[in-house]
Amino acid sequence: MMSQLSRQRVFFELKAALQGEVVVPGDYLYAQSVKIWNAAVNKLPAMIALCENTTDISSVVKIAGEHHWKLTVKGGGHDWSGLALAEDGIVIDLSRMRGVKIDAAKKEATIEGGATAGDLLAAADQFDLVAVTGTGSTIGMAALTMGGGYGPLTPKYGLALDNLISAELVLSDGRLVNAGEKENPDLFWAIKGGGGNFGVVVSMKIRLHDAQPVLSGQFLYPWSEAGRVMMACNEYAKSAPDELSVITGIVPGPAGECAVIVALCWCGDLHAGEMFFADFSREGKPLTQKVQQMRYKDLLSQFDTFETKGNYNDMKTRWLPDLTDESLAVLMKAGAERTSDQSTILLQYFYGKPARIPESSSAFGLRKPHILVLIISSWSAGDDVYRNIHTKWSRELSNDLAQHALPGGYPNVLTTEEPEQVLAAYGKNLARLQRTKSFFDPEKMFSSYPISLPATIRMHKNKNLVKSFR
Repeated sequence: MMSQLSRQRVFFELKAALQGEVVVPGDYLYAQSVKIWNAAVNKLPAMIALCENTTDISSVVKIAGEHHWKLTVKGGGHDWSGLALAEDGIVIDLSRMRGVKIDAAKKEATIEGGATAGDLLAAADQFDLVAVTGTGSTIGMAALTMGGGYGPLTPKYGLALDNLISAELVLSDGRLVNAGEKENPDLFWAIKGGGGNFGVVVSMKIRLHDAQPVLSGQFLYPWSEAGRVMMACNEYAKSAPDELSVITGIVPGPAGECAVIVALCWCGDLHAGEMFFADFSREGKPLTQKVQQMRYKDLLSQFDTFETKGNYNDMKTRWLPDLTDESLAVLMKAGAERTSDQSTILLQYFYGKPARIPESSSAFGLRKPHILVLIISSWSAGDDVYRNIHTKWSRELSNDLAQHALPGGYPNVLTTEEPEQVLAAYGKNLARLQRTKSFFDPEKMFSSYPISLPATIRMHKNKNLVKSFR
């Protein structure tokens, strides 16, 4: 705990240095800023800096460093684990820095650090352009991109990080630097998958693509069809063209019962997509099905309906090399034993363009085809008395899947509670990532993922897993 004198000194230094506001517990703006997507997180920063510009960010970083205060960054606020909130520390809140500029001729967007996917898509759509995003419009683009960025356009255009052209960051000493292919290339390589471990992203330049109507297909199946439908999706994905993305999973049905959803997105010739969807619609007897053309930005907004902001959540992740009878049995058992009817298990298939990009091209550690599994235990405020039961469900499922999974998992979902899984996620890229971290942030001011652990904590217990990963 910081002394009251230290708090006052830091507070007044920040107030004097910033154009934006500095808020503390009890302030209305503090109560608004401390809210993130996951209501289960209850961290209370000592103060929050509502930054207006690059100079504000640099000042906060310098002051936090001089006083040895914990420092975190809150971008879009779509945070499930509380990494954005420094308990009893300082938070750089970028919610006032959400600007987006489009260069239609170059098919590029320059976004500020607090911009969300919805901000970017709304601006790009006016020029008939589109960006690779995650699976929700409220997700902050900077954090998504630095950790990976799986989304409906990924098979055709790559992960979000594969579409990063350059970035401006404030480093731990307050300096503003540019990172790109030619300027600070090691830093550029590291932020493409290494997360917010290297500085505060002030802005990013992102590659855009020609927008065209996408074909969205959503099929909801009864639980009795679950195993067969999920295996059918697995086979479809193995030979799917780059134009198709496949997401499936175990979700609440119309009355809260277990059901299976299949969400397909086709980004290509619409007639070919309609033929493919017509073929797929003959798989089983869905409870409901909806196939429609729409703009990509509208599709992404539809994904927001699967998330309830303000719910309590616990999230885990695994990478499966394939869906086998054994791993399917684990998923089916967990689905039948959900402790909350709001909990979900989502599977997103990774193939196409990003699987053809060399592993060494970025810090992101897994480029071969795989299945991203997201385990989301979700419950409402009135059900929080059973928090331990709900979190036990998600964590036991993660542990049960581990024996069928590849090492590591999606960095954007991992936390400091899973250090061995984090380290395994980077495979052969880990050593270079750690060297880059030591060079650009020797004081370890930024620590969104625990990549800087001592060698003694590294994966001596998991050498066989590392070999199999490679």
